[in-house]
Amino acid sequence: MIAQNDSTLTNQTEQLSDSQDKARIANEKADSIASIAYRNNFVTQLEALGDLKRAQIKETDDEFIKQEKREEARNFALISWAITLLFLCIELAPMLAKLITSRGSYDDMIDARESEIKYECLRRQKQVEQEFEWSIKSNDAEKETHYQESVVMNQKLMSKIAETQLELLDVAIGEWRKEELEKIKANPSQYVKSNTNN
Repeated sequence: MIAQNDSTLTNQTEQLSDSQDKARIANEKADSIASIAYRNNFVTQLEALGDLKRAQIKETDDEFIKQEKREEARNFALISWAITLLFLCIELAPMLAKLITSRGSYDDMIDARESEIKYECLRRQKQVEQEFEWSIKSNDAEKETHYQESVVMNQKLMSKIAETQLELLDVAIGEWRKEELEKIKANPSQYVKSNTNN
C-alpha cells in the first residue's frame, strides 16, 4: 500500500514537473514573442499577443478536454444505468399493474376455463382407468376361460391315460396269469413250495 502511494506520489510529482516545464516553456515563448513584438511595430506586437493567447488557450484546452472526457465517461455510466432502469420498469409494469388492479370478469373467465380443463382431464383420466380395468377384467375372463379349457383337456387326457394303463394292466395280468397257470400245470408241487418260501 505504501509502495503504491509512493508510486502515485511520484507520478503526481512528475506530472506537476511536466506541467511546470510546459508553463515555463510557454512563458519563455511568450517572452521571446513579446520582445520581438516590442522591437517591431504595432502589428507585430498584436500578432505576438495573439500567439501568447493561443498558447495559453491551447494549454487550458488540454485540461478542458481531459475534464470533458471524465464528465463524458460519468455521463455514459449514468445513461447506461438510466436505460437499465427504464427497461426494468417496462418489464415489471404489467406485473405491477396486475398486482395493483382488483379481480375482474376476465379473471373469472380464466378460472372457469381452468376448472373446465381440470374437469375434462379428470373425466378422461377416469375413462382411461375404467377402460384399463375393463381390459384387465376381460383379460382375466379370457384367462379364466382358457384355464377352464386347459383343466377340462387335462382331465380328459388323464382319464385316457388311466384307461390305457388299466387296459395294459389287464393284458399284463392276463399274461402273468397264463404263465402262472402253465407253471402250475407243469409242476404243481414245485409251484406251491416256491410260493410258500416267498
